Amino acid sequence: MRTTIRFWFRDQWHELTPVSPTDLVLPFLREQCRLVGSKEGCNEGDCGACTAILARHTGKGLEFQPVNTCILPVAALDHAWLLTIEDIGDHHQLHPVQDATVKANGTQCGFCTPGFVMSLVAGHLQPTLAEPLQLLAGNLCRCTGYGGLIDVARQLHTLPQDPHLQAKVERAEAALKATDSEGLAMITPEGRIDAPTQLSDLLELRRIYPDATLVGGATDVGLWITKRLDQLAHVIFTGWCPELTAVEVRDRTLHIGAAATYQAFRDPLLEQYPELTEWLDRLGSVQVRGRGTLGGNFANGSPIGDSPPVLMALDATMTLLSYRGERTLPVDAFFKDYRITDLGPDEVIGWFTVPRRTPGMRLQVDKVSRRIDQDISTALIACALRGDALRIGLGGLAATPRLANHVMHSRNLRDLSLDITPLSDLRASSHYRYQVTEGLIRSFMEEHG
Repeated sequence: MRTTIRFWFRDQWHELTPVSPTDLVLPFLREQCRLVGSKEGCNEGDCGACTAILARHTGKGLEFQPVNTCILPVAALDHAWLLTIEDIGDHHQLHPVQDATVKANGTQCGFCTPGFVMSLVAGHLQPTLAEPLQLLAGNLCRCTGYGGLIDVARQLHTLPQDPHLQAKVERAEAALKATDSEGLAMITPEGRIDAPTQLSDLLELRRIYPDATLVGGATDVGLWITKRLDQLAHVIFTGWCPELTAVEVRDRTLHIGAAATYQAFRDPLLEQYPELTEWLDRLGSVQVRGRGTLGGNFANGSPIGDSPPVLMALDATMTLLSYRGERTLPVDAFFKDYRITDLGPDEVIGWFTVPRRTPGMRLQVDKVSRRIDQDISTALIACALRGDALRIGLGGLAATPRLANHVMHSRNLRDLSLDITPLSDLRASSHYRYQVTEGLIRSFMEEHG
């Protein structure tokens, strides 16, 4: 186990120690490195002004991912390459994305511009990352208007590569390929950070330290730090264990590790269920989907998580691991009460098992929210019909995600009141939520029987 965080940065290896569990990348860049191109806007992973690129070596080459540095723990940089706006272009020539942005009048005050550029550069380096307009969904601008920025996104894959940046890519790829990703164990006066690479080590740490905070992609934990000002004494990262990041298409099921990101399991999932494309595209942003994990969406117990209702409708199961062994349960049995789950103090979520598509299956997922991109669900209804078996997952309505068991069995919408009593809050009234849910279920049942 190493006791320093080691990552490729500014064309060389960079080592950090000590590091607190609550140290985030954006303050590190702006305050310690004096690299102030990355901006602090919302400080919660919504506006994208702080966007940088994190690249890792997959064994086949570098994989590029835009990230919100304002909620990214410094420890997450370990064994990766961090690119900021200062790495793009040079003093003599703009990167093609920068040049196209200038020519399209895509910048005005300039505050948000570095984030937009970095999101587009990530898509330029890795064309399979997302559709052009999806690349912009995690970035907000208050003064320019989006016309020019959209024009740049649409011509992105016609822009030439930048030899200056490509040389940096080659050097970083060689450096990351030549090193092994060891586990990390750092103990400082500010706290403790563990990032084991062996599942047995992770389970042993969980046994010894049940009060430690498990961290997947930190898209929620980052907010605990920036908004709730939590002082986390001990964090254990789960994403270094290959068993927890694996995504496999098996004979009858799709196996998704709890620490696999949405980006990692996107293609296998959509191959089975193309109806989930819009749902997945509206789940956060490219920055969030590249870090957020399925396990994290379940483990925090939030009633507004977008994943649980969908997996409930698909009749998925989840496997919980501990030093005592493993146990498997239906995903709908995991939630007990508001933010209370069936996860034991010595357990971690290991993986999810999703049945593969069967002939004739029907699936519909509707997310109701006030805006299309990056918004919390007012209601999320997932309906699936396999043969005569109807399953309806409900989220964003009450204290926990749940199945509409009474309606599923009776096929009578008058029984919906037995399944849910929606809450009223700033997003919607109880009456509105009930009417929307009833209408969406009715439309599915009338169309598919």
